[in-house]
Amino acid sequence: MAKPGQVVILSDGLWKRRFGSDPQIIGRAITLCCAPRQYTVIGVMAPGFKGLSDAAELWVPFAMWAPPGTMAERGTRGFAALARLKPGVTLAAAQSDMDAISRRLEQAYPNTNDKRGAEVSPLDVELFGNIRPALLTLMAAVAFVLLIACANVANLLLARSEARRREIAVRTALGAGRGRLLRQLVTESCVLTLLGAAVGLVLARVAVSTLIAQSPVTFPSFATPDLDVRVALFTFAVSLACGLLVGLVPGLQAHAPDLGESLKESARSSGGRQSQRVRSALVVAEVSLAVVLLVGAGLMIRSVRNLAALNPGFDPQSVLTVHVSIPRASVSPAAPAATGGQAAPAPPPVVEGRVLLDRLRAIPGVAAATLANGLPLDGDGGASFYAAEGQPAVNAQNMPRIYVHRVTPDFFGTLRIPFVSGRTFTDAEISPTSTAAIVSEGVVKRFWPGQDPIGKRVKFGSLTSSNPWMSIVGVVSDVKYRGLPQNPTADPDIYLPFADRNSLLAIALRTTVPPASLIATVRAAVRAADPSIPVYNIATMDELVSRQTSQSRFTMWLMGVFAACALILAVVGIYGVMSYLVSQRTREIGIRLALGAKGQDILRLVVGNGARLIGAGIVIGVAASFALQRLVSTLLFGVTAADAASGLAVVILAVVAMVACYLPALRATRVSPLNALRYE
Repeated sequence: MAKPGQVVILSDGLWKRRFGSDPQIIGRAITLCCAPRQYTVIGVMAPGFKGLSDAAELWVPFAMWAPPGTMAERGTRGFAALARLKPGVTLAAAQSDMDAISRRLEQAYPNTNDKRGAEVSPLDVELFGNIRPALLTLMAAVAFVLLIACANVANLLLARSEARRREIAVRTALGAGRGRLLRQLVTESCVLTLLGAAVGLVLARVAVSTLIAQSPVTFPSFATPDLDVRVALFTFAVSLACGLLVGLVPGLQAHAPDLGESLKESARSSGGRQSQRVRSALVVAEVSLAVVLLVGAGLMIRSVRNLAALNPGFDPQSVLTVHVSIPRASVSPAAPAATGGQAAPAPPPVVEGRVLLDRLRAIPGVAAATLANGLPLDGDGGASFYAAEGQPAVNAQNMPRIYVHRVTPDFFGTLRIPFVSGRTFTDAEISPTSTAAIVSEGVVKRFWPGQDPIGKRVKFGSLTSSNPWMSIVGVVSDVKYRGLPQNPTADPDIYLPFADRNSLLAIALRTTVPPASLIATVRAAVRAADPSIPVYNIATMDELVSRQTSQSRFTMWLMGVFAACALILAVVGIYGVMSYLVSQRTREIGIRLALGAKGQDILRLVVGNGARLIGAGIVIGVAASFALQRLVSTLLFGVTAADAASGLAVVILAVVAMVACYLPALRATRVSPLNALRYE
């Protein structure tokens, strides 16, 4: 790809904020960081356009920033390709075309393209695929809470229809059709659910904006969640379906086939046995669903605690991380003839990284400082294929990869990364041509388990490549560069001496004071070195660690809210059903008391009925929790459904539910036999 001109396109926000909406901006030259020359503005994007990231505020041609020869190198695979399908072209058709192209490339270039292909996937999957499990889990939690609420409403409507049983029986005896009675009951329930949906949408407007503000996920402008007409229609549709569901339960129960028996049951005010069975089934369902949510919330809490206690391989406390872009000196590009036909070397940086590092070390409160091309949890440094001396050769498909980091000698001491064996780099080894290397334990475990790796050699590429051999001078513990938790089989790391060839630098400062208190001082020190050096992504290492668990903590918080709602709804439902059953059995309780039964007997009778329902719900809920564990396994870390957190959740539900049973039972023991016998 030919080298383009030094051109740039601005975002609407940057144009307005930085250039005051200058109408003459087109054709104007501006300076960007790390650039030896100025860039000509050739366009301003329309308002609202953010591309794939809200952080992007300007765009330059790809080839301008790509290293020389990148596009011609067949082994370059570190870039993503985007395409818009033509109208009528399906994803499957596009995948078929890419498969055909991959086969042709495999035949033409077997050394680099053997068994390699391209996968076509929707953009939303690539952007949000990592949060899909959490979204599905939260949707399931919402559905469970909705079902518990439906069970509660159905129980209330069933109790109401029981109270109107005599009325319904009389209307049926006078000729009212079953369909008419059913429509009336269903209409009443639908009106209630639709009114609830309307109130819920109003509350959701506030809740959604709050959740987005608290969410650790950054949504592009084109994918920001919002309450629109589609959401409202879906909400009302679900509410209508719930209304039909909960209305049918009492509606079908209300129309008894035997009117005489129905009138007798109404007269006895004890409720039909079939209705009691339905109410009991609804209570069992509520308890089982609440158990699943409580167990899920408990597992999420334990997972987050396990992640927080995970050893990242270094000490993140009292560390400030800083990123800078050191501009290169303005040097006119040499003619090809003057460089032997090769591209001119990149101009040197205006300030050496080590000079800047010395300035930062001099800041009061800074105990140690280091430079690198990337820091843990903040970049992987880029991966390369590598080979170890004395190991058998492997084909290109099975070549191991290693992540490359360039660091100064004090990198390991500053971050307190422990050495397993060997030493750090010496000052004499700080050179672009140095062959000294430090590797992580993963390299030793792969090639030299149980052996002393000091003095062993590795090289980039295959065993037959022309790359120089590098001698291992030290071994450090594995560091979780690429997230918490990191796959145990993740590629290992190799550390090489830092050289002032990079313009994008990562700096870590270990401090004796709270690291955040030095942010302004660090910025001032960088400006004093060179005002043109931009400072960005400045944060404490503790913040970087916290970001790694932010999605899990957010999911945990939401699961906790849903579990609390489920617990409250289930307890209210149990209390309501038990209170209703006690009121329906008031006459029976009075007779028992009149015949000599004691309060403890009545208490045991009522609580026993409730305990059986709660026990059945807990058993079903625990079984369902084990079955559903596989669906949320990607969100869990170091826990299973048999974890102690699950047992605690079950105990909490059982205790609270039994209290909900005990209160109506206690009231039943205080019933006056005389009043109970008169109760109708």
